[in-house]
Amino acid sequence: MHYRCDLSVLAEQVSNHQMSVVMSVVERDAVDASVRDTQFRIGVGLVGSALLALPIGLLAIGGGPCAGPRNILGSLILLGVGVFALGGTAYGAFRIFQNFKLASSWARLLGVASILCGFPIALIGGFYLVIGVVSLSAYLGY
Repeated sequence: MHYRCDLSVLAEQVSNHQMSVVMSVVERDAVDASVRDTQFRIGVGLVGSALLALPIGLLAIGGGPCAGPRNILGSLILLGVGVFALGGTAYGAFRIFQNFKLASSWARLLGVASILCGFPIALIGGFYLVIGVVSLSAYLGY
């Protein structure tokens, strides 16, 4: 048997295969970049939502010289806000640090601002958590 090999057809087939491989790599990289960007945004969003949750804890405390939760519901609100503030800030910071190198300059700046805001959020959230645990144990003890 005699096989006739046309070099132009062979070159076109190889070129088409190489282009498909290159396109699949480019598409995969684009998807990876999109996932990384999404994870970074999730981290910034969690820190921001923890900041927005802190005023809910203030509503549970009440005012006056002997401020504190007035019932078990107030204690549970403080406990929930404290857990969310600590957990949301910690997980958000983890996501920001994990994808920090791959973010753009403006996103890095936003990430640094979120981390700097995250420290007082975690401190206040920890304070809410301690008050919630102490007051809940006091209400359940009576």
